[in-house]
Amino acid sequence: MRIKPVEWMLVTPANSNQVFKNLEAKGQDQVIFGLTDDGYQQLAMTIAELRNFINTQRNIIIKYKEYYETPQKEQPKKP
Repeated sequence: MRIKPVEWMLVTPANSNQVFKNLEAKGQDQVIFGLTDDGYQQLAMTIAELRNFINTQRNIIIKYKEYYETPQKEQPKKP
């Protein structure tokens, strides 16, 4: 899986008009989804928790796979 890049921009009262003009010039919708600095911090923490959960689940799956799919030793053939 390849993560696609996301373009981040900071919109302030000083640059908001220019940001909207740039969006319009690119033919993009003039809509901005925003986060407060606290919201951004919470988002970053949530992503870190998700990463940890995924890694834990991956490790559990690997251990189950090793346990259930390990080839058993061959029994000696009876003459």
